[in-house]
Amino acid sequence: RTARYGRIKTENKDGTIELDKFKRFVTSYAKHNPILDIDWKMYHMLTLYLVLRRLIYAAEYTLFDKSDLEFLYDKDIKTLKFLVDNEEKFITP
Repeated sequence: RTARYGRIKTENKDGTIELDKFKRFVTSYAKHNPILDIDWKMYHMLTLYLVLRRLIYAAEYTLFDKSDLEFLYDKDIKTLKFLVDNEEKFITP
């Protein structure tokens, strides 16, 4: 849940994520939840998963329900590229 809300609060319209802001959000959230361990590699993987899941959701709605969610594709592809290109920055505390 933390990765999801952190991404939502720190993702820019161009698909980039403000990594410092994301890390502050996760760290602050962890202070209030003592059973939450901060594993940045896991947060990176969860954030990738969330964006991939959103892509699949948009594709499903576009194909089967005829809802026009194609606008999400470009942004999500940019976010995926950003996450892959910045993995080292993301996982370094």
